[in-house]
Amino acid sequence: MNATPLKIAIFLFTSGISSLSYAQDKVVDYNLIAPAEKIQTSPYQKIALLDSRINTETLGIIQTGAFNTKAKLIPKIPLSEQLQNILVGMSNTRENGELLLQIRKLVHAEITKVTSEHGFFDFKANLYRKDGDVYYKIAEIDTNHFTKGMDVTKKLMRNSSEIITNFIKDNLNHKPIDTLKFSAAQIKDYYTNEREKLKLYHTDKLIDGAYKDYNQFKGLTPYISEVYLKDDNLSKGFYATDQNGKEVKLKLKDAYAIVYKGTPYILTDYGQYPLTKENNEYFFTGKIKIQPSASAMTNSAIMFGLVGALITSSGSASDKNKYKIDYSDGSFIQMEK
Repeated sequence: MNATPLKIAIFLFTSGISSLSYAQDKVVDYNLIAPAEKIQTSPYQKIALLDSRINTETLGIIQTGAFNTKAKLIPKIPLSEQLQNILVGMSNTRENGELLLQIRKLVHAEITKVTSEHGFFDFKANLYRKDGDVYYKIAEIDTNHFTKGMDVTKKLMRNSSEIITNFIKDNLNHKPIDTLKFSAAQIKDYYTNEREKLKLYHTDKLIDGAYKDYNQFKGLTPYISEVYLKDDNLSKGFYATDQNGKEVKLKLKDAYAIVYKGTPYILTDYGQYPLTKENNEYFFTGKIKIQPSASAMTNSAIMFGLVGALITSSGSASDKNKYKIDYSDGSFIQMEK
């Protein structure tokens, strides 16, 4: 995709300050659409919603009108109420069971290219069956969706609704994926409980070496066990010895992370940066290459204004910022500008 952030930015700035203020205040409604097909019998008649997202203010940032004004996507009818109505309409008959949908990520975003608009949707959730005071996980989803067209807003929201409601409908008659029991408190603190299971987070001593990807890093299983710095100079980069005994400099793309003398470093397209641990979370300050995604663009719009969102949508290098490692997938969450 060829981004045109300069053209968009010029239009934005020439639109005037009043347009920016209006865009920040503009709100668009979001409504779930019932699935086209029903099932005969559902074990459930109730569904509760737990919104565990980092930002619960909106469901994203979309574009409206002839001038593609940025607007916050906020449902007039709470999602919890919409989900209950959708569940009732999914089946002809219902038993007395109860569900819990825990939303971990639900966000929309749009950008305008030269000849079309691009829409993005990120969705991550867990679905539980309630049994007395305990819960069993039925299913989980972690997906993203891309929509392209001359005007993608309605299509994007229709497609996102389909993803959400079909996720529920398709799992209504599924049994729990395992025998693990969760209390309401454990589900509410889901992030901490899941994070603590990972070796990366429950050990005080990291294993030296180079880690090809986040899966290796979170399990502390390096694919290169010995790495070193020349003269302990980080600016010279990391080195290793190949199978022929030859010294090889590791390229930034050769590893997701490196642990050297017990200190972890994250590697991006622009350098290697030391990781610090705060409240059992890993952070670094540096530059990354930002790719278009609903989460990245919406967070930029909310945290740094619309210009920040446009810069993010270009897929170019960021400024030097502070990031947190997302324990679930190793992606970078921008914390401050």
